[in-house]
Amino acid sequence: MEDKRAMTPKRARELGYLTEYAYMPPIGQWTGKLIAKCWGNGVNIICFFEHVDTGNKYQLSAWRHKENIYRPKDDGINFSQKGMEKQIFLIETQLNSKGKPVWISAIPLA
Repeated sequence: MEDKRAMTPKRARELGYLTEYAYMPPIGQWTGKLIAKCWGNGVNIICFFEHVDTGNKYQLSAWRHKENIYRPKDDGINFSQKGMEKQIFLIETQLNSKGKPVWISAIPLA
């Protein structure tokens, strides 16, 4: 049975999320609407965001931290909660030393 906190990767592929949403998000702060979530292949949840200003689509991984909580680097919001889709967040991303995107934080906006 599928866990309702996030869809399965198979379902995300069927719906096109894993191909439509780019891996490289904008760097810095940007506003994104959470569209959907799926379980990753590691200890992560892949969150699919639509950039509010441009409509571009990006995927970010919330990694499991202590106590099975899936968050960006700042240990802020737990993205494994149910019913978070359609919420809008101020998102911060940076590049790590290898040039890969890192999800730093997400702040919910009213």
